[in-house]
Amino acid sequence: MGIRFRRCFLTRDSHNIIDYNIYSSDRSDVSLIDAYRYVNTDISGVVTDFGYRGEYDLLSNWQNWMGTDVFSNNKSFMGDLYKTAGEMPRLRVRRVPLPVNSPLDKTGVFLTEAVIDIDGSNRNYADQRLDIGAELVLGEKFQSDVEVLNIYEPATYKSNRGPLRDAEYFMISDDTINVRALVRNNGNNVVQNKRVSLRVFIESPVENNENARLHNDNYNEIYYNNERAHNRDMTDFREISIIPLAWDSVVKYVNIAPGEGLYIDFKLNKKLDTYWDLPSSPSSSVYTVPVQFASMRPNVTPRYRFVVSVDSTNDQDLSNNVYSKYARFYIKRSTRNILLSASNLYNNLSRLDVSTDMVAGRLNFDTLVSGLERLQYVQSKAEEFDIFDFDVLDRKVWDYRNIDYTLYRTLFILDELKIDLLSWNDNRYDLSHRYFRDK
Repeated sequence: MGIRFRRCFLTRDSHNIIDYNIYSSDRSDVSLIDAYRYVNTDISGVVTDFGYRGEYDLLSNWQNWMGTDVFSNNKSFMGDLYKTAGEMPRLRVRRVPLPVNSPLDKTGVFLTEAVIDIDGSNRNYADQRLDIGAELVLGEKFQSDVEVLNIYEPATYKSNRGPLRDAEYFMISDDTINVRALVRNNGNNVVQNKRVSLRVFIESPVENNENARLHNDNYNEIYYNNERAHNRDMTDFREISIIPLAWDSVVKYVNIAPGEGLYIDFKLNKKLDTYWDLPSSPSSSVYTVPVQFASMRPNVTPRYRFVVSVDSTNDQDLSNNVYSKYARFYIKRSTRNILLSASNLYNNLSRLDVSTDMVAGRLNFDTLVSGLERLQYVQSKAEEFDIFDFDVLDRKVWDYRNIDYTLYRTLFILDELKIDLLSWNDNRYDLSHRYFRDK
């Protein structure tokens, strides 16, 4: 039996710098581990989130949520090593043949205290970046190799399991967004006037409607209230096609010195579209609003796919020229800065398996909405200039890490009764039982 726990606070809170690392993992090793997780604490050691198995399967999850390891990479380097002979063998970088374009080669940082390697060799070459690890790497670098490491804005944790694994989830203001990508020159040559492009694709009605059907087939209405079922599910949602005509595109030309990275900002030319802005009905030619987002149609977007790519002309490694990610947005629309945060609004209350707690939560919501309507406040009303007095968030179907209440001045949190303790204790996605990292 193997058990691995790591308890630590967020590096952005502790001001620790963890970066320029290479991770190489064999996923088959997971079968040897019965329990493993990363436990988040605050700076004083108080647990803020107990985590769950497989929470950080991907390096990008760790990078985006922890705000660290931005220049780190997940590449295999075991083929660059060999084990020496003798009674006390050592693991060393091979000399014959020399490793070619090793991810360890000159991809660290220069540290004066580390210029002499573990075997006493001097690895200081004109104050260049040092090799990752304790040993001098003598290898052959590509002359031309430009890599897109990640898209760091917008960026947040993306779930690996359950219905929220289809995208990264964001709450933003009603404005155009900036996309920031990190590109690194891994080659020996200076990169000059290199074309880097961003293309943005919106989920088509066919893709959206198919994913809505998959969701409805695989997740019943009680599903979001059971973390065990939530974490077991690995439904494959339909990908967004990269069609010739993008929803939006931006091009930049950059210069990058050897071994250096560069953040590139792309300002989108237009605002994102929510289901309110797009034609919606059961017809296949227009968008079906997924049932879990029905109460948030004015605010929630279909998924977007962001694709950053560098010109691959003369590039010697074509495997790292493109990086893409999926995102779904909740866009603030309330002109009065009011948000109603509720749970389980998607539930059909006539179902026999709906708990008393859920009924109470819905009644609380309906009562508050009725009171606001008496004040002539409406969630949404289509007119020449659409009216949005208050916004509604069903926090049960939004990623709990990415709920941002600071967008609003007035917040109503509508809760349930907590009568059904068995069902309540299964729930790890509500304020009462799990420590949220709400802003």
